[in-house]
Amino acid sequence: MMENNNLEQEIRELLNKEVDSKEPTAQWWNNATSKATSENRNKQKLGFWSRKPLPVFISIITVILLVSGAIYGKNLIGMGSTPSAPNYVLGESMGGLQGAEFILNTTLPDYPKFLDYYQIMQSDTTKESVEELGAKLGFSGEAGIIESQEIFVMSTGNMSLRVSFSGRMEYNSGLSLFGSASTFPPDNEIRTIAEGFFKKIGLWFSDIEFKEIKVGGTVNTKPSHLLVQYRQYIDDMPLVGNGASFSVRISDMGNILKATIIHPELKEYDKVECINSIEACDSLMKGNGILFAVPSNCKKIIINGIYIGYFIEAHIEKQEYSLPVYVFEGECLDSDGNYIQDFITYIDAVDRD
Repeated sequence: MMENNNLEQEIRELLNKEVDSKEPTAQWWNNATSKATSENRNKQKLGFWSRKPLPVFISIITVILLVSGAIYGKNLIGMGSTPSAPNYVLGESMGGLQGAEFILNTTLPDYPKFLDYYQIMQSDTTKESVEELGAKLGFSGEAGIIESQEIFVMSTGNMSLRVSFSGRMEYNSGLSLFGSASTFPPDNEIRTIAEGFFKKIGLWFSDIEFKEIKVGGTVNTKPSHLLVQYRQYIDDMPLVGNGASFSVRISDMGNILKATIIHPELKEYDKVECINSIEACDSLMKGNGILFAVPSNCKKIIINGIYIGYFIEAHIEKQEYSLPVYVFEGECLDSDGNYIQDFITYIDAVDRD
């Protein structure tokens, strides 16, 4: 028993010498463990963890681990307390940025660590295919080409059609977007009108899903037309970004005023390691969002939705791959809590560390 007491005393002396050093040295570990193991080596007949270690040996190792942990902690964070990680709690503030306070109004989603990303295939848009589309919309004549803008164009009367080489289609009926409207058909009729239009021109696809109907514009604070938006999905995740559009604008009389359609062909290419939703929130609060903009009179941003989508750039013809992003959606409010505008930003989901 006296021998064990001496052993403990020697270990404590070694610890006292090293406690103020930046980190345990190799020599310290060797000295601290050699005596502890030498006294027990001859008694270990059944393997190290096959029998209960002596109490004094456990106490020595425990002291060593506790002190070494304290040394590392002191070296990494100084004498102060450990800073807590960001705590993103439903209904509470996420922090402030650009003069606005962020309030989390949704739960944080979980996604796999590795997600697919996709190659954007080249469009097969041709002059002939544009003319065929134009005929379905009531255009006559041939399509022109603006090489510098990489688009095909058609016009008949006030109507215009522009189709980029990448396949983005913009149709304008020539009717005003800002006529005075009184009432609109119910939402189910509006959807029927929109989807009937897509089917009529041969641009309705199985991977397209309805997103929402919202006011598309106002005249003297009154709605002038409705914007009907759809989304393309890939592997149950939506295409997002300012280049992803599948929508029509409809008047109170049920007329198609304008349509913007892009439906890229995507091919699974590889997998990429991604950050989790907490890390995405951290990135948001550092102001790292794509298309991140907050009005000067916005004092509070309510985050109502967080999810992953695949980003499509405005100039998709220059984009080779579609990568995952976290989408943060919500509302901008003024200091009195009044709605200003919708809020949306995109956070790169790829782990680039």
